[in-house]
Amino acid sequence: MRKLAIAACFLAAPALADMQMARDAFQRGQFGETVARLTPAAQSGNAEAEFLLGRIYALGLGHPEDAWRAVEFLKRAAGKGHPAAQLHLSKAYASGAGLAAPDPLRAALWAELAVLANAEGAAAHLAEQRRRLSEQDKSRLAPLLSDYRTHLFPFSPK
Repeated sequence: MRKLAIAACFLAAPALADMQMARDAFQRGQFGETVARLTPAAQSGNAEAEFLLGRIYALGLGHPEDAWRAVEFLKRAAGKGHPAAQLHLSKAYASGAGLAAPDPLRAALWAELAVLANAEGAAAHLAEQRRRLSEQDKSRLAPLLSDYRTHLFPFSPK
């Protein structure tokens, strides 16, 4: 068991180093290098890398904006419980950026989850999304939230 833990540390070290190098490249404004360093981590399922790539594509840093690609990365990170990704995904659903059309129900759902995950600024965004919901969507929100909450926060009290 101890050997397995030591091996895991050695295998994780390069990934952590790549994330730090990606952050450093971002700070220097080298967005092409940032994307190149984040992509392998995102492909391996690193939620932080997925979130950062989502934001880079949404803002068009170092290349043209790609809202569709941004939403895809945000969905992956949000589904892993990344609070900021949940908030930004909610904003995408609210505006329809990177989607076929705005989806107020999913905007409210992801805003609720972002609040549960303590994402900064999520409470104010949630209040706005709740005001936009139709009565029908309000009744559909609770069961959806229950399902997602069970998946994303399995150890929290109900």
